[in-house]
Amino acid sequence: MLRLLPSYIALILIAAFGSAATAYAQSPSTAETDSILFIIPSPENGIAQQARVTRESTLGHFTWGADLGSSVDLTGNDMTSLDIHGCFGYKGPGVRLAGIGAGINSMMNNASRCYPVYAILRTSFTREPQLCFLDLRLGVSFNNILNYKSQTDFYGTIGAGITLAKGKKFSSHIIVSYNFMPIRPFKVYQTDDTPGRPSEDFEDTPASPSTTVSRISFPDLHFAAIRIGCSF
Repeated sequence: MLRLLPSYIALILIAAFGSAATAYAQSPSTAETDSILFIIPSPENGIAQQARVTRESTLGHFTWGADLGSSVDLTGNDMTSLDIHGCFGYKGPGVRLAGIGAGINSMMNNASRCYPVYAILRTSFTREPQLCFLDLRLGVSFNNILNYKSQTDFYGTIGAGITLAKGKKFSSHIIVSYNFMPIRPFKVYQTDDTPGRPSEDFEDTPASPSTTVSRISFPDLHFAAIRIGCSF
């Protein structure tokens, strides 16, 4: 019996060690359990996130676009033109566009060109999405009319637009407008090269050419325009 005592003691120690190991493995600190991971952002991460949102919000207020259309001359001076315009600026609640624009109006039946530069406003007067909107443009136009000297004068348009399609970052529209461009009288310089009379000129040499100035009136330009365009 005494000979078997060490074996009994060893078995008891092994069983006790196994029980302790099993209890430790199943303790809450080591047992496998289903869990949900919560991430609490640090103040630095919160500031970075806020800065990113602010930057994206600021970029979301920028818009640009282009229009292609034609202006029909209402004065009968054969000044109907093909128009290409571009613009960019701010957009926000109730304001589709507030910015600046420029364009080229190329007359179809003569060599005249007009280059308007203007401030532009498109608004539907409400924060809610609307199908129709006002298009207003005021500025100056650099006019090259026929063969006369270039001049700079007022440029203004007022029109109504209709949204054709609209997405998250894109919209298309059509605009019908009235355009007005006043034209000041042109100065025309004419040179008279007729030789002077012999009694007045030494050895029949021609007299110095004389220059006369005349003013040619050109009617103000009134147009009815239609344009189709898109904004981003």
